[in-house]
Amino acid sequence: MILIDNFYEYVPLPSILFRFSISPPWAPTLASYSHEFIVMIGLTLRQLECFVWTASLGSFRSAGRHLHTTQPAISNNIRSLEERLGVRLLDRSGTPVRLTAAGQKVFAQAQKALELTASIDARAILTDHHRSTLRLGVSETIVHSLLPDFLRHLRESFPLVDVDVSVDVTSTLREELMSHNIDLAFLMGPLSHHRVDNLRLTRFALVWACAPEIALPKARTVAFEDMLSFPIITYARNTRPFQEIHNRCNAVAHRAGRIFPVSSLAATLRMARDGIGVATLPAQMVQPYIEKGELKCIDCDWHPADLSFTASYLMQPSHTLVHKVARMSQSLARRYEKATLKTWPALDIKAGKAAKR
Repeated sequence: MILIDNFYEYVPLPSILFRFSISPPWAPTLASYSHEFIVMIGLTLRQLECFVWTASLGSFRSAGRHLHTTQPAISNNIRSLEERLGVRLLDRSGTPVRLTAAGQKVFAQAQKALELTASIDARAILTDHHRSTLRLGVSETIVHSLLPDFLRHLRESFPLVDVDVSVDVTSTLREELMSHNIDLAFLMGPLSHHRVDNLRLTRFALVWACAPEIALPKARTVAFEDMLSFPIITYARNTRPFQEIHNRCNAVAHRAGRIFPVSSLAATLRMARDGIGVATLPAQMVQPYIEKGELKCIDCDWHPADLSFTASYLMQPSHTLVHKVARMSQSLARRYEKATLKTWPALDIKAGKAAKR
């Protein structure tokens, strides 16, 4: 249990009740009774914050950059914390710095203290006149599907939270997330990293589509190599769909294909409607244009793999609000999937057939 009487960042907290599994030199008597004991210590949230971020990011400089302070200030705060506890928390002998055995035990409790503070701050956002900003990174596939509904619900549920939206490819969004430049990312996931939490959002099947005037073989199932007579319009080069299509073209040794990588789904859709070539697009994005007769779906013998999206964020003490927003996005994604099935209940995403109600 952790009780905090004062939450000001730089004010000592003499009434923190802190549970340890270590034996500092100033508490030998308590340590002899139990491997876990409770002691009263005078700390500051700033000291805990500096310690947690240095351990998480692996360097004093990175922690200073994240907390908008200097490297010496970070080092001094951690040294004061170590002196107060009477133990060394960080091994500074190499790069990155690492937690000592004692540091690992203190780290978990420090995180809990910061999480409690962040939870109180998150509640204050809804009740006080305190504004906050959520830095959101989004794949363009999400922009054309989940994002509008998400932003409406974000405004209703968190009226004092502003949002900065960055649209980019998954590889860039991952770098931005790991560099702490964004708080939450809707991207092709999950991301494999011990510090990242991934919540499943939804899955998009990719279909081949083109303008009605594109003259493809009249066979019921079109071979992939037969489509190479036309430009293949697809995702940007640094994406998984592009790489899969590129590899498939190379596998068809007797037929070289022209691939047009496009960084914008909206531009890809427009190029397909204008008859520039054959495009691969999410089925949900293509379906309205099939119904209007502006596009036709191609029953091809090969398709790129489906795209699975997650709401991904770093597991940090200060991310209580981010976690709540991510959970909300997951709930909205489930509702989006149900609405899509209700609108196009018999959508055959591989053959491109849809039965209307």
